[in-house]
Amino acid sequence: MRFFTRSSMGVFTMSYSDLIKPRPEVLSEKGIEGIIDLANLSQPKKKVLEKDAKRFFELTYPSADVRRVVSLLHQRFQKGGETPGLFLFEGLKGSGKSHLLLLVYHLIIDFRKSNGTVHLVTGPRQI
Repeated sequence: MRFFTRSSMGVFTMSYSDLIKPRPEVLSEKGIEGIIDLANLSQPKKKVLEKDAKRFFELTYPSADVRRVVSLLHQRFQKGGETPGLFLFEGLKGSGKSHLLLLVYHLIIDFRKSNGTVHLVTGPRQI
């Protein structure tokens, strides 16, 4: 797809490749696994994204849902009873429920590998 824009010199074109630079793993033959399967957490010898907190956080885009869940968790652990203790993740298949659950899991199990995910909401702080 091409975008057409005007400049003082005339008309020039831009393509998506002018605006977006894909990550190397997206372009590799192996690619990235696009489906989160929480059952992979219990596979002892399997090397999967779900078990690698650092890589998972590197690949996680801070969407509005991610920022909201992190914000609510932060409030819950900072203010106690003032925020809900139960989180219900609802949505259609493929809408990111498992991704959010895995995010919460890794934040609780290995916060230090969160790669600043919490800082998007809480601001920088010493951990």
